[in-house]
Amino acid sequence: MPGPVVRYNSKDLTKEGTGQVFVFVYMQRKRVTFQTGVYLTPNQWDEDKCLVKKSIKGSDKSNLIIRDVVAKINDILVKFQLKNIPITPESLKLEYFRPSYGFDFIDFMDRAIKERKGEITDSTIRQHNGILAKLKAYQSRIITDELTEEFFINYNRYLKTTLKNDLNTRHNNMKTIRSYINIAVRKGMIEKNPIVKNPVKRGAADRVFLTEEELKRMIELYRKRSLSESRQNVLRHFLFGCMTGLRISDIRRVSMDNIVGDILVIVPYKTKNVTGKTIKIPLSAMAKQLIEDEGPYRVNGTIFNCIAEQNMRQYIKLVAKDCEITKEISFHCARHTFATVFLRNTHNLAALQKILGHANIRETMVYAHTLTEDVEKEMKFMDKF
Repeated sequence: MPGPVVRYNSKDLTKEGTGQVFVFVYMQRKRVTFQTGVYLTPNQWDEDKCLVKKSIKGSDKSNLIIRDVVAKINDILVKFQLKNIPITPESLKLEYFRPSYGFDFIDFMDRAIKERKGEITDSTIRQHNGILAKLKAYQSRIITDELTEEFFINYNRYLKTTLKNDLNTRHNNMKTIRSYINIAVRKGMIEKNPIVKNPVKRGAADRVFLTEEELKRMIELYRKRSLSESRQNVLRHFLFGCMTGLRISDIRRVSMDNIVGDILVIVPYKTKNVTGKTIKIPLSAMAKQLIEDEGPYRVNGTIFNCIAEQNMRQYIKLVAKDCEITKEISFHCARHTFATVFLRNTHNLAALQKILGHANIRETMVYAHTLTEDVEKEMKFMDKF
């Protein structure tokens, strides 16, 4: 990698007729610029030696400032090279300007989230920005040396007692912050992550799902077609989630192009920038009927015309009430319902993992309670002994 280059800017002169001396580093087809704060008239600069002419008063001090900037940049380049860490224009600037005791992590995380646009979904970016906003409200400026185990113990206490965040919300907050500290570590900006393990353990998620009997009630209500058009449409979209296990984000985007024969082939929106894994879901007779009901003559474009998610939540709660279902129903309940009903009837965890698009079987294991309940019932025969 080429070293620092010293240049005098004679093009952009001040009103006094002086220009500044800059130091440039060229990397990754970009020019990284550093100001020296040394201003001269064009005749005071020695272009051949790249120094202030010795005949100029104060030249020794000005040349020392320029050499210090060059030396500091060289030290950083050598430091990264010795550690075998790739250096980027951003990491060079951050390392150069950060105080000896660290840099502002709030500012770093804000810029790192923006850089990940396209890498992670828009909904995930919104979630990370929300987590950053809470961290910033707790402490508006956080120097990296303050990111200690004690800091996160106190921050967890703040999330729990002041913001009343539940266990899993606090776990996800810590997990996200930790991931951005890891990004800083990979860029060589922090020596090591102070929170090697998440200080907040994940709690058992409260997954609300419909029983088969409750699902049948909803299907019967749908077939009666007694609901208003808006409620009937929302119920159709909810039932499609129950039949396929799709998230609402995918139900909104799924198109006729995703249907190959009787198979729904889709890359889930939530994980498209993470795993990019394609899932294939065989369509049941009920699922195909719901697609036809949405638009019997539709041959292209998105399948479902979904309204705003907030309105969908309100309508599905009203539909649940019509079915005398007292559970706190959300649209994600459809995915949990599919997983629970599927597993209860097939006992096939591996197949469920593929349909749900889980990268790790441990994610699917949360539905294993279904198997456990069935096994307990089946083991009753042992009581005769």
